[in-house]
Amino acid sequence: MDLVAPGGTTSAAAPVAAGTAALLFQAKPSMTARERHSILRNTALDLGTKGRDPRYGYGLIQPYKALKKVKNIGATSVPVKKDTKVYTKSLKLSSQKLDLYTGKSKKLTCKRLPSNSKDKITWSSSRPSVASVDAKGKVRAKNVGDAVITAKTAKGVKATCKVTVHPAKVGGQVQNHQNGKALHGRLLSKWKRNAKATGYIVEIATDKNFTRNLKSKKITRNKTVSYQFTGLKKGREYYWRIRAYKNKCG
Repeated sequence: MDLVAPGGTTSAAAPVAAGTAALLFQAKPSMTARERHSILRNTALDLGTKGRDPRYGYGLIQPYKALKKVKNIGATSVPVKKDTKVYTKSLKLSSQKLDLYTGKSKKLTCKRLPSNSKDKITWSSSRPSVASVDAKGKVRAKNVGDAVITAKTAKGVKATCKVTVHPAKVGGQVQNHQNGKALHGRLLSKWKRNAKATGYIVEIATDKNFTRNLKSKKITRNKTVSYQFTGLKKGREYYWRIRAYKNKCG
């Protein structure tokens, strides 16, 4: 006696056992008879004396339990890959505001939290024609104006920096002065021509911040490389600067 099945008689119990064996074969046709026999025996409900006995064998056949067992035979458990990547939760740029002259560049860096996060950061500019930025955070000033540089992760964490682009500085010299002090009430400014410029802005003032007694002249011709301020106070010290500019449509 190996197994017993419901029905009470052989003619009723045998079809149950055979039907269960057929279910196992359908679930896995490659199984051998020995494998099916082992599953039916190991999933049987033990009856009578513990273990195999002459009256019940290994016990009462359990079709559903046996079928579930077959479903797991030969199944390769594929481990669920955990996402171990550490994502950035906050970003901070090395500068929140930049002042650049046209033609100049400055690299921005990111401080991440947590510090061991390595997800990709993409850079963009609100106005690339004013200030562009490359994939490494290097900002290049192109034209006078304002732009916002943004660093952003794939998860949407971002940080921004406002960039103001000023006219480029142009090298030159000032005549009619002595140690910065105006002689004869006038100052003559001369500078080198900038081939890419539309024009120039010449300024003088009596302080380094160019706020006191400021005089400014906008020159709209690229070929003009000198300008003289008159009506100045003789002997007064002046600061001088010259910047090139380029029209956006130019």
